[in-house]
Amino acid sequence: MTPADLAFDQRHIWHPYTSMTRPLPCYPVTNAEGCELQLADGRRLVDGMSSWWAAIHGYNHPDINRAVAAQLQHMSHVMFGGITHPQAIELCRRLVDMTAPSLECVFLADSGSVAVEVAIKMAMQYWQARGGEPQTPADAAPRLPRRYPRRHVGLRPAELYAPLVSWLSAGT
Repeated sequence: MTPADLAFDQRHIWHPYTSMTRPLPCYPVTNAEGCELQLADGRRLVDGMSSWWAAIHGYNHPDINRAVAAQLQHMSHVMFGGITHPQAIELCRRLVDMTAPSLECVFLADSGSVAVEVAIKMAMQYWQARGGEPQTPADAAPRLPRRYPRRHVGLRPAELYAPLVSWLSAGT
């Protein structure tokens, strides 16, 4: 990365948990392996937040690299609306097999926040279809347990959504 690249990054790329007007410094990474990141200046750091983006197996894992390379020979990515492919079917089979019998359907999402948003919307749609129960998280707020403030929706980690999703899907 050139100094111009880093200047562009600082001016135009909004990194998570920082400000656009006073961004935190970003450290250029040139390589990653296992739990370590190698910086452009040669320093090696232990990545203390790798689970943030689900790198639980470490970076540059040979089995994962082989699977990704094999997949890229067939297709890198396809939209999932109205189409399917063998890898998606196999993944969903595995997920259905490992969950309770009542959990027989799978919705695939690209991130945890999208998964939580979809779960909330599915639960609200379920209640609406059963007779006009809450249509939005704000509509549901008066019926939520007191320990679950409405302001948490859209602002907190997925663990805090569990009471809302559980409440909205109660009675299924």
